[in-house]
Amino acid sequence: MWIKYQGRLWPLHYPETLLGRSRTCHIIVGSPLASRVHARLVHQDGGLVMVDTGSRNGTMLNGERVSGSIGLKQGDRIGVGSDLLEVVEVEAEPLAVAIPPSGNEEVTRSVRGLHIGDVVPFLIDECAKEGRAQAVLPQLRDALDRFTELKSGTSSDDIAKLRGLLRAARVRIEHPEFQTWVESALAKLS
Repeated sequence: MWIKYQGRLWPLHYPETLLGRSRTCHIIVGSPLASRVHARLVHQDGGLVMVDTGSRNGTMLNGERVSGSIGLKQGDRIGVGSDLLEVVEVEAEPLAVAIPPSGNEEVTRSVRGLHIGDVVPFLIDECAKEGRAQAVLPQLRDALDRFTELKSGTSSDDIAKLRGLLRAARVRIEHPEFQTWVESALAKLS
């Protein structure tokens, strides 16, 4: 499952995804009524659960205030302050991901409206799967190379997140060629 917010899709790749105003949240909402860490989305028992963190203005699910935790499904609408997020399903094959051409100053990719920073975690997850590294590594390298080429127009938060993803990928993907490449990519992002 993914979260759709302000026309952008956010992958839920981590065991826990934080929603709120804080820059440390995975999905940063703009509403001044949102708490710094307003809610958590947690993968639990094969499903997705939303947990209100005791936010001052509460978290809404499909128009109803939530206390504690509640299971989520496709189509659910989450209210955080005055902002609305939607739980969606996105089918994407890693080999079908299109990355902007080198000369393109757009950091976002056009396919399904995903930000290139969303593509990278998806490709890292695919690379880490048994037997997938060889097929997906070229695409992951290409995506990250394009991202580093375009970094001048990229926010420092996105670059910091990408550095963290690369460090995590270095631990998860035991492929000598990839390890060498990650060191080079981290140097480019410094």
